[in-house]
Amino acid sequence: MRVDIWSDVVCPFCYIGKKRLEAAAKQAGVELEVHWHSYELDPEAPTRQEVSNSERLAQKYGRTVADVERSEEHTSELQ
Repeated sequence: MRVDIWSDVVCPFCYIGKKRLEAAAKQAGVELEVHWHSYELDPEAPTRQEVSNSERLAQKYGRTVADVERSEEHTSELQ
């Protein structure tokens, strides 16, 4: 089965989706023909950061660093 995927290589949710797709295909016995396409989720993201990623995301979304760190921890558990 051909699958076209647009993905940002730095997006953790894109990676989680990739792993889940692979697991589902394996479980269903489906052979995938994956065609990857690049996609930049945040073209305004700095190429070089002066603060931690957690601080940058907290500023961007109006959250606390602690909130962002909890979200990042939760995201890392989703794999």
